[in-house]
Amino acid sequence: MTRMFCAAVLLCLSAGGALAQEAAPSEPGADEASRESRLREGIRPELGLQLSYAFTNDIEGGEHSGPGARVQLLARFNSYIAAGPELAFYLDAGSERIVRFDPSHGDTYSTSKGPLLQLAGVLRVGFDKGVIRPAFLVGPAAAMGSSSTDLFYFLGAQLTFMLGRVPLSLDARIYRPVTGSLTGYPNSQSLGLGTRISW
Repeated sequence: MTRMFCAAVLLCLSAGGALAQEAAPSEPGADEASRESRLREGIRPELGLQLSYAFTNDIEGGEHSGPGARVQLLARFNSYIAAGPELAFYLDAGSERIVRFDPSHGDTYSTSKGPLLQLAGVLRVGFDKGVIRPAFLVGPAAAMGSSSTDLFYFLGAQLTFMLGRVPLSLDARIYRPVTGSLTGYPNSQSLGLGTRISW
């Protein structure tokens, strides 16, 4: 499943780049004027809201998944780079390994399903102009399940479609642990669909 997910992310980026070039023809001098206009605007705040779904694998081979939501507040530095914090919460996508002491049989182990909370730093690098806007996502994340916390890094791809003045964003991400997994989900993937507002 992970290989298929990686292939989908790469296909998303390559297809988005090709479509973006076709969807945003420009007249001579228009790109330069637009770039200078954006540079004069300076750093702009951006609020992102997404419905999402996470898929996780626990350390005993079990799979968990659940719906959730993401909220992010990014700083747009120019037409290509934005960065900032993100908070995500998922139902039933987290798990925790529980150890119980049994005097007659020794320790017993089990995995409990539960909510998953993630706090991440998002760096988005891509084309923030045109009708179709592909971007690459990367950053660190802290995932909290019950009483334990894991540190992750993630890689992902995003496609944003401009529907009039309202953007519709679709993204896919892969998470990998930086430290040994304590919460019981060493690997996870997520999908997101939402919009973003800048001012």
